Amino acid sequence: MGADPEKFFLDNVPRYSHSCASDVFVNYMTLRDEDRLVDGRNCVLVSVGLGATFGAMVISHRKR
Repeated sequence: MGADPEKFFLDNVPRYSHSCASDVFVNYMTLRDEDRLVDGRNCVLVSVGLGATFGAMVISHRKR
């Protein structure tokens, strides 16, 4: 696909497996809690599960 592997967050796969459309929320919370999101930068979170569930959101993270 030509995409940079560093742009993909897969750390939660061995932790939680695949949680279908809720992957986007689980991954966002992990990235936020580990302070891995850049303040003010847009981020696209996408998940596809078993061809029947899809989840996506675009966020602009702001530190608390």
